[in-house]
Amino acid sequence: MHLLLKDKRVLVSEFGLCLNRKSAIRRELSLRKYSYKWKNVDSLFIIVFSTRTCCIIFVIVGLKSSDYINALIIVDVQNCFITGNLALVTSPAHEDGAEVVPIINKLIQTVSFDVIVYTHDWHPPDHISFFENLQYRRQYLEGDQNKTIHMFDNVTYSGPKFKTVQVLWPTHCIQGTDDAALHKDLIVSSSKNNTIHIYKGIDPDIDSYSAFWDNEKHQKTELDAMLNEWRVTRVFVAGLATDYCVVATAVDAKDLNYTTYFVEDACRGVDNATIAAKKEDMKNRGIVFIQSNQVKALIDSASYNQIHFTLMISFSIFSFIL
Repeated sequence: MHLLLKDKRVLVSEFGLCLNRKSAIRRELSLRKYSYKWKNVDSLFIIVFSTRTCCIIFVIVGLKSSDYINALIIVDVQNCFITGNLALVTSPAHEDGAEVVPIINKLIQTVSFDVIVYTHDWHPPDHISFFENLQYRRQYLEGDQNKTIHMFDNVTYSGPKFKTVQVLWPTHCIQGTDDAALHKDLIVSSSKNNTIHIYKGIDPDIDSYSAFWDNEKHQKTELDAMLNEWRVTRVFVAGLATDYCVVATAVDAKDLNYTTYFVEDACRGVDNATIAAKKEDMKNRGIVFIQSNQVKALIDSASYNQIHFTLMISFSIFSFIL
């Protein structure tokens, strides 16, 4: 048996043909030199089973790399949003952030994602989003700088670095604290090969809901570049909170030309009205809604990395090429 193969990502086409042995070898060599221009075909190789009088040729067609490469983006499944100062269960929607943990764990355990991303809200103590820091930033408020402002109000800061509209949240997810840690029951992949951690909101003067950009799109995280290194084409977004960091990440992923899926039952949010509005916005942008129990079938059915066996070349076409 003679095997010519250079790319593990191939579709194998089975084609049997009896030839004179010398002729088969001569034709094998010409096949190796042939440059194919067919759509989706990258290379052609053959396997030759030979006897004294004849041989059987198996044609191996290598397709161009049009694979779907899938990433799961797990957004901010941190203690802060489950048991901490911003626990979702105490927010207007009263949704329990802990409920996403077993759903996401099942996705990690049962679905063959090429990349898994964990995002972390990761703020310094003087972060612009904290209501407690308003007293140090009043000089940057637009409008009446002495007006009464409450926690969870929206304000507009003109500086010190950027003009930005900001929700004033209670202090949360301070770098290195237990409040900022991922939930203890969340499965965190130990593989360094396909696991990415993104720390966002680290600049004290701008917030970052999205895993890709800050809120005003002045500073980009490394996530897009890292996904591009993996040639990721599809992202599945899950986590906390639906109407803030999840939707911001999903919208930016879509804008960056990833096919984007919102794993609806693997997310929880803050306020029913904003959840509904943000979901409608995602649908209008072409983000696909999916349930966690549908993800495995979608990825398995569309995976071009599997090896498929199919008859691709007829006797007449093969003879014509030779």
